[in-house]
Amino acid sequence: MILDTGQAAELRLLCYNAKWLFGRWQRELGPALQALGSRHANECHEHIVEAARSAHSMQRATGALSSGV
Repeated sequence: MILDTGQAAELRLLCYNAKWLFGRWQRELGPALQALGSRHANECHEHIVEAARSAHSMQRATGALSSGV
């Protein structure tokens, strides 16, 4: 698959946002939902972790990994 410049930029942004969400989830959102006893906490955790893993893998495969992200 070949992406045009706009699609590549959107993919980079998607990866950045997935990894940002993972960080926020780990530090704040996940613990808050756990503390509230939310039945959605575990399901959300699984999806957010997988999205961040996929984003990291795509960034590594394309050489788009930047430090700190």
